[in-house]
Amino acid sequence: MKSIKMLSLGLGVVSLVFGILKFFSPFRDWYHAQIESSGLPQYMYAIGIAGEIITGIVFFLPFLVMMNDRSKHLLLVLANCLMISIMVAATVVHLIRWVPSAILPLKIKPPVIPLLFMAIAVINLVMVQKSGRLSNSGEGIR
Repeated sequence: MKSIKMLSLGLGVVSLVFGILKFFSPFRDWYHAQIESSGLPQYMYAIGIAGEIITGIVFFLPFLVMMNDRSKHLLLVLANCLMISIMVAATVVHLIRWVPSAILPLKIKPPVIPLLFMAIAVINLVMVQKSGRLSNSGEGIR
């Protein structure tokens, strides 16, 4: 399904790029301040970066590596669930009162960006699940 591929690759690029950007200033500084301001333990800094990079890679794998439809389906379900989890965490950080907007993406306090990407991942997950039912008829994820 072309739309699943486009959404998955788009989500993969976003996740991978934002994970990698957190190694460089000013993104590194903003992300570090977000972790500190939100009261999360310091080890969450590395877990958050690794989570974004791994999620991006998992989104790419079904389209880069030869595998059966069932494996593609499972990887895409996993990738979308990881993205949704990351966006839930990002939404919570946005909603914490003492996290200043100056250290958030686009400097806006409402969690517009994480909610948008969460919605896209939910839509993609629903489409992946529907295509999983189609894969028995030979119309699975391509």
